[in-house]
Amino acid sequence: DSWIALNAIAKEQGSTLAEKVINAQKGFEGGWAFIVSDGKTIVASRDPHGIRPLSVAVLGEKDAPKGYLLSVESCVFNNMGVSDFREVLPGETITIDESGVKTLDMSPKRQMSCLFEFVYMMRPDSKFLGETVYNSRREAGRQLWREAPVELGEGEDLVVMPVPNSGRPSAIGYFHEAQEALGLRVTYDEGLLSNAYFGRNFIKSAGQRKANLKFYPILELLKDKVVALVDDSIVRGDTTSTLVEMLMLAGVKKVHNRVASPPIKHPCYLGVAMPTYEELLANRIPDIREREKYLGASSLRHISLNGLI
Repeated sequence: DSWIALNAIAKEQGSTLAEKVINAQKGFEGGWAFIVSDGKTIVASRDPHGIRPLSVAVLGEKDAPKGYLLSVESCVFNNMGVSDFREVLPGETITIDESGVKTLDMSPKRQMSCLFEFVYMMRPDSKFLGETVYNSRREAGRQLWREAPVELGEGEDLVVMPVPNSGRPSAIGYFHEAQEALGLRVTYDEGLLSNAYFGRNFIKSAGQRKANLKFYPILELLKDKVVALVDDSIVRGDTTSTLVEMLMLAGVKKVHNRVASPPIKHPCYLGVAMPTYEELLANRIPDIREREKYLGASSLRHISLNGLI
């Protein structure tokens, strides 16, 4: 899609790169954060709904800038001497040249930014819509407990455990809320280690997604435990089912899956490599009790859409 957009911009009417970008993107649909240059000027734009993130920062002092930075992840600004940054607004097109930053076009529509940026895509130390992503994920975990606590049997204690790494902030929030309700019957531990070199699992094809190569259980932490396994999302479900099986083989007594996003029932066509309808677990198996059986879990619960919002 980037190649198609580039060709459309190159063929568009306009005496400058900025004019070409502005005119071309009037015919585009979807989500984008463009950063393009002809070697003289940088042009950046965000789609009219603000679906994807994009920020511009001042390098050095705001009144005497040394330069400017653009990124879809604001976390990169943290260690670079940035004094100030802001989000490029939905539908805004800016230029950066020797004279500084200028807004050349504003074509906003109703803002509909992507919730999956908060759930999974962005780094937790970035900011989006004025909110630190880590804080939103942790709060989602707290809300998840309020909506879907684990009911313990007599004599049972609960270990809250994240699916690393993206499930960690929500698991911490879930643990804190659970601890307020159950006190010392709840502990937090990380019984799964993640292979940092395996990459993002959900965008891989079926033959490449191998949870037993991405995750390793710490057996001493798992035997005879009741585990609340907290993840950011379930897409196809094959990774989750493998993790449940892995935990049960390691001696876990019960695995309660808790998910800090609603069931994903539809593919995304606006910039995320989502699978087809047929591959999505929540679409393929609509009944949550049947999904529990498929995953091998003692229970499966998601945060509600309103709860996440």
